[in-house]
Amino acid sequence: MSAPTPVLRAEGLTVAYGDFVALDRFDAVLEGGTCGLLGPNGAGKSSLLRTLLGLIAPTAGRATVLGLDVETEGLALRRRVGYMPERDAFVPSASAVQTLTYLGRLGGLDAREARSRAHETLYFVGLGEARYRSPEEFSTGMRQRARLAAALVHDPELVILDEPTNGLDPAGRDAMLGLVRAVASRGVHVLLASHLLTDVEQVCERVLVLDKGRLLASGEMKELVRADREVLRVRVNGERAAFEAALARRSAQVRTPEGRESENGFELLVEGLSPRELFAAAAECGQVVLALREERRSLEQVFLEALQGNAS
Repeated sequence: MSAPTPVLRAEGLTVAYGDFVALDRFDAVLEGGTCGLLGPNGAGKSSLLRTLLGLIAPTAGRATVLGLDVETEGLALRRRVGYMPERDAFVPSASAVQTLTYLGRLGGLDAREARSRAHETLYFVGLGEARYRSPEEFSTGMRQRARLAAALVHDPELVILDEPTNGLDPAGRDAMLGLVRAVASRGVHVLLASHLLTDVEQVCERVLVLDKGRLLASGEMKELVRADREVLRVRVNGERAAFEAALARRSAQVRTPEGRESENGFELLVEGLSPRELFAAAAECGQVVLALREERRSLEQVFLEALQGNAS
């Protein structure tokens, strides 16, 4: 039995505009599900997305999306992929349902099915009552939901979302991320590009970290946030300097959590030692360990470590 076709496969994918390299030898394989494309503004995220949609020809390398070559099969690819751009792309003066019907026809649906899907999709994103109004009249949050509906109207297998929560207040952001989760629960693959770590952390199972056109880190979310070495949070009653010296002799990395000094001792984050080694360090300098637990790395730590490594 043959293996399933990856949602995305890229090999040495490079995009250059003259002397400026926007995407530098990008390699990745995504099997499906929800994936976050994370990077600061200017990292190359939008160039990658447009290349994957067949809108920009790669300078070098190749990529397939749903098994279709991005350079030679762009039209067929876009009929199976939905795209939510960062900026509005509505038909001027047309109502939301007219715009989505038109986009459904472009996506390969017949007239009747396109109109039916337009109504259904606008209700799905919470715009059913506003479907006969022009998106030009919508609030920022409504326009964002209309753009998501436009990406979904032709019933794609994959949706590519470029900064879907941009400009939204906290309530609007939560609502948008809830819609993205609902889309994924229907079996649609999701590639979400964002510079907001919380968006990716709330929605995605897998992460790609991009900066200056280069892929810096990738993997399952649960694996990336699990440190290669244990990070231990320890509360100690005793002399801080003596304990830190004992840890340093064992080549441990030590950080201080904010606001953790008290009369009941002090707290440290210790990386690079096992619990047994930490207790040995405490015994060596006569300190008393009051509490100890393993810490989980945050996506923010993974992201910052990747960017720092790329800058050095």
